[in-house]
Amino acid sequence: MMRIRKHSKHRSAVKFIGKFPSLKLNRTVLWGSQLVRDFLYLLEFDPDVLSYREQPMQLDYVHNSVQYGYIPSFLVKRSKNQQIIEVKSEEQLGSEAATIKYRLIASILRQEGYDFYVVTDKTIRVQPRLDNIKFLWKYARTPITPQHQILCHNLMRRNHDVAFSEVVQFFESHHAPRQVVYALMYRGAFTFDLMQPIDSKTILQLSAIALADKKVS
Repeated sequence: MMRIRKHSKHRSAVKFIGKFPSLKLNRTVLWGSQLVRDFLYLLEFDPDVLSYREQPMQLDYVHNSVQYGYIPSFLVKRSKNQQIIEVKSEEQLGSEAATIKYRLIASILRQEGYDFYVVTDKTIRVQPRLDNIKFLWKYARTPITPQHQILCHNLMRRNHDVAFSEVVQFFESHHAPRQVVYALMYRGAFTFDLMQPIDSKTILQLSAIALADKKVS
């Protein structure tokens, strides 16, 4: 037996201790742990994530004649599916009871058309990926103009693989500061290896998104 109450005005499952200014949602997202806050950076950066909602529903279910209530961390809407995601530290998943609980919840949500995932610090706090995303986030609000996009194409027309230092030098020679390059990296105009620290030697390539924009224009 189970019942799902979507977007209900239930009492919060956790005590919120921080606020995150989401660009993707254009609103403030509340978070209850630093691990959840770190996961928000990944959701914001991931271009396949169309939208998300924190603590989106309450699932009431019965197991072994006992009724339980469960409120997931996030509902994530992607281009091809909807995911219910639980954010937990590895140490919180060590018990047999936790394994049984989440297997049961996954089965219930699957019947409702959701994919269910439990994500932990081991998958969220992968370095230097997380630090790179956090760094680029600082420049996410930097304005990008059509002229900046033209500069991307003019530069990459000469060479498909360009070092970050060369990109910055080229942009600055056209009166565009390095903050614009960081903003373009955050917004997906350039592709690069997130698993390497961002420095002067980081290789940038024009992304498929930027190439598509060029064709449309």
